[in-house]
Amino acid sequence: MIDVARERKPQFVPSQVIAEFADLLRAYRVTEVRGDNAGSGFHAGEWDRHQMPFRKFENTTSENYLTALPVLLARRVRLLDNKTLRSQLASLERTISASDKETVSHPRHGNAHDDVATAVCGAIVWASQAAKLAAFESKIVSPITAGAPRAAVPAATRLALASSSRRRSVP
Repeated sequence: MIDVARERKPQFVPSQVIAEFADLLRAYRVTEVRGDNAGSGFHAGEWDRHQMPFRKFENTTSENYLTALPVLLARRVRLLDNKTLRSQLASLERTISASDKETVSHPRHGNAHDDVATAVCGAIVWASQAAKLAAFESKIVSPITAGAPRAAVPAATRLALASSSRRRSVP
């Protein structure tokens, strides 16, 4: 579930917006920020100044859109009822190059923006990857042995332990 999407339109002071967003993220217990190449060099230092490390997302924005698409189509995530988000997602354009590489991006005109869609799809991809990792790790069973092996408990002792536990009755 996407709980919040915030956008600031120009004119604004980036350091003030980052300070505001860092506080908002901490309220949601978010400990780091992920972003694309556009923000990695310019704003990373400002995020760090607000104790919110900035990490460059491994995928491109287009790859995030393509990865988020099946999650959205399967309705495995609930989106906000946000006009900007809805408009930006609906205006994304999917193209296939001569080498059969599929890409998704915003329209190629001056007024086209995809910042909110980019942030939401990045969050969806990141959450999906975390959920897959958690599901995988929960299936791993590995015995942990520490110290000396236990000595076998004699049968008479086991019987005494079992019978003493039965004798405890609740009044």
